Amino acid sequence: MTTMDISATATVVRRDRLPYDEYLRDYLAPHVPVVITGALDSWAALGKWTPEFFLAHYPTEKIVVGGEETTLGEFLPKVIASTPTNPCLYLKDHFIRNMPSAVRTDIDPFIPYVFPNWLRGKYLLRSVNYGLNGPANPELFIGGFGTRLNELHYDWGGCHVALCQLYGRKEFTIYAPDQTPFLYADGRISRITNIYEPDLTRFPLLAQAKFVRFVQEPGEIVILPTGWWHTTRLLGPSISVALNFANHTNWNEVIKEITMGMNKYNPFFVWGYRSFLRSQRLLKILGGRNRGRASLYDA
Repeated sequence: MTTMDISATATVVRRDRLPYDEYLRDYLAPHVPVVITGALDSWAALGKWTPEFFLAHYPTEKIVVGGEETTLGEFLPKVIASTPTNPCLYLKDHFIRNMPSAVRTDIDPFIPYVFPNWLRGKYLLRSVNYGLNGPANPELFIGGFGTRLNELHYDWGGCHVALCQLYGRKEFTIYAPDQTPFLYADGRISRITNIYEPDLTRFPLLAQAKFVRFVQEPGEIVILPTGWWHTTRLLGPSISVALNFANHTNWNEVIKEITMGMNKYNPFFVWGYRSFLRSQRLLKILGGRNRGRASLYDA
């Protein structure tokens, strides 16, 4: 095992209350990450959601952590007690639509940066229908001091992702899509499970990879466009909300990713399905800027 002693090569831009049109033009369309500050100030969840709050109000909420079903009442004491030498597991991808309506009210109105969300729709294949509509649901993440996302990845289906930090601090390490040749990719997931102390004998190319490392503070939104590799570790107890989204800036990437796994189908069917998804572009444009907002918590 060799410890990689390199520092971040740059940092991301922080923009306070970034106007939507500038966000679209300068960051989302060219696929440039950005940290947006001040845009969560209207959420009641900011300053309200803490491990103690959820422990007091939602102890019976059923969750799945590390593949095992448990409750917030059983999990949150482990979050509070978590340390870097003995970190708790990570609650990931918990659909907020399944939680009491008061939880949804605390993050309303949802941030404008994820709309329009073209993921919402009805598609011919069940797997595609689930694959696109599923990520379009806000998800809850909770972890403790020292908890790591032991997975270097980019988000499924060519999606952009918005990550809203509500409590605690989170350290991101991100790699641009052009760094993929150095990351030992197996699809959208890297075979490297620990980028902080990687085995450079097994993964020597990683030493050439350029990365950006930064800390996300409470009240900040991190926007990672399609194809950006990322992993995180928590600098204390942490609560955040994430949402995948797509629009005209990444619809081609979504089509490519969704149809890439259709090897079992006839090539003419795959061609036809790609054509169908491309034909949806006009329909989705006509849906306007708020497309996906009304269906935010739909199954």
